[in-house]
Amino acid sequence: MSELHSSLRFIDLTTVSEGCGLDLTLLAYPSADHQRIKEVIAELLANDVQSLAFHLQVGKMIPFLLGKGGRGMVFMGLREQRKVAVKVLRTDAAVKTMRFEAENLRHANKEGIGPLLYSWSSNVIVMQYVDGQSFGRTIATSISRETAAIIDKTLEQTYILDTVHLDHGQLTNASDHVIVTPEKTPVIIDFSHSSRTRKPKNVTAFASYLIRSINLTQSKDQNLVSALKHYKQNKSRTTFEALKQAIAHELLKTF
Repeated sequence: MSELHSSLRFIDLTTVSEGCGLDLTLLAYPSADHQRIKEVIAELLANDVQSLAFHLQVGKMIPFLLGKGGRGMVFMGLREQRKVAVKVLRTDAAVKTMRFEAENLRHANKEGIGPLLYSWSSNVIVMQYVDGQSFGRTIATSISRETAAIIDKTLEQTYILDTVHLDHGQLTNASDHVIVTPEKTPVIIDFSHSSRTRKPKNVTAFASYLIRSINLTQSKDQNLVSALKHYKQNKSRTTFEALKQAIAHELLKTF
């Protein structure tokens, strides 16, 4: 990642405008609406984002894309000389504002979960830039005790989200929704589909992902399936610990 970042160029947003030699269409994806681009740049500046990272692609300088989702495009910026992740609402998003995602991320932050939220406005969320690799890539290699510890930490975070009634909504596919930092700390990202009114299913969603991705139930031992069923029926610290132990037991067989 560091080699890629060395090729990036941070450009002052006060100098960015149409006709400046930069391709800004990603800031209003997919419509490329000129007025929306102006609004996004104005909102970024209002949120104290001084510059955005650009890179050369097919002969054009375009904003460096960290991630692309159904509701937002995530770019890298600088705020107070610190790298930040900047999420910009897509013009075709099912929602019309970043308000609910920002509020839910702030709710998660109170529990020490998710990238830190710095500020937000109608079309923009500015948050902590989390460097690392995807959870999917982390578990793609052989499972080790170190990987098992990362899984355990992630499970703890999903349980906390359950207890505060914040459903992430996308942990059945945690591959791209959890980033593992170089310090081996898992960070749950992308709260675009999160809800505080929906019944929280973070633990069961993540556990189901693990079962499917690592094939944890390939043995005839049904303890894991039973533990998952008991947690679904009664979400408590006791049933959660039993589920964690069952997952750890199955992970040991993969070492």
